[in-house]
Amino acid sequence: MGGLGMRLRKSRWAFLQAAAVIALSIYVDGLVEGDAVKGPSFLLFSLLYLSFRSKLKDLTAIAFVYFFVSWYLLSERPTDVLITRLATFTFGGILAVFWSASLRSLEEWIRSTIMLIRRMNDAVLLTDRHGRVILLNNKACETLNGAESTFMGKKLLPLFLTDTGQINGRADVFNVDSRIPEGVVGLTIEGSNGNLLARSRVFVVGKGRFRVYAFTLENAAAN
Repeated sequence: MGGLGMRLRKSRWAFLQAAAVIALSIYVDGLVEGDAVKGPSFLLFSLLYLSFRSKLKDLTAIAFVYFFVSWYLLSERPTDVLITRLATFTFGGILAVFWSASLRSLEEWIRSTIMLIRRMNDAVLLTDRHGRVILLNNKACETLNGAESTFMGKKLLPLFLTDTGQINGRADVFNVDSRIPEGVVGLTIEGSNGNLLARSRVFVVGKGRFRVYAFTLENAAAN
C-alpha cells in the first residue's frame, strides 16, 4: 500500500500481548486491597489500543476473553462494584470493536483506491504534506525508469519552469500558505544535484496534516 497503509499486528503477536496484559492485570489486581479494582481497567485500555492495530476477528476474540477475565477479577467484589465495573468494561469493549470495524472498512476503501491508482494509465506520484513520496503507480515507475522503492520516502522538490523548459527557481508547493501552480512544474529529488526527473501538474486534497499532493507526470526529463 505504499506509505499510506496501516500495518496490522499479526494474530500471534496480538494474542501474546493479550496474554501478557491478562497476567499483569491479575497480578496488579492481587496487590490492591479493598474494593478497588485495577485489572479490568488495564484490560480495557489494552483493548482500546488493540483496536487500532489488530484484525477485527482477533480483537473480537480477545474482547470475549477479557470480559471473562474481568468477571473473574470482580467476582469477589461487592455486587454493585461488579455490575458497575463490568458494565463499564462491556460498553468500552463494544466501542472498541465497532471502532476497529470502522477502521478496517476505511483501510479497505483506501486499499481499493490505491489499487485503482496503481492501475491507472496516467503516471501518478503522491507525496505527504512534507513532500515525501508515499506512492508511485506502475506508469509513474515506467516514466521515471525506476522501482517504487527507489523513490519512497524521498523528498520531492517542485521547480518553476520557463516556456523553454529551463529551471526558473523552486516552487514552494508544500507551504500551506502558497498557491498551487496552475501550469506545469519540474520535479527533482532532494540531494539529486537538481537533475530534472519529469514535468508534472500538481493537485492537492485534504487539509492540515492530512494533505496529500498528487503529481501527474507528463514526461520524463533528460538529466
